[in-house]
Amino acid sequence: MSGATPPGLAAFALDRRVAVITGGAGGIGQAAAQMMAQAGAQVVILDRDARAAQDAAQRVPGAVSLA
Repeated sequence: MSGATPPGLAAFALDRRVAVITGGAGGIGQAAAQMMAQAGAQVVILDRDARAAQDAAQRVPGAVSLA
């Protein structure tokens, strides 16, 4: 992702916020993590599958994972 806020998210600024995404290792959770990161949030990805959560966090700039 480029880091620039997409036009539709301009009013959705999450600077200085933390977004905790449950089920963030795949599908909708992964997409939500990407969008929250683009909007400026520090993202924490949670998932029952620790390895998948780590892999997902590596794909989202600045994200961390917990399982």
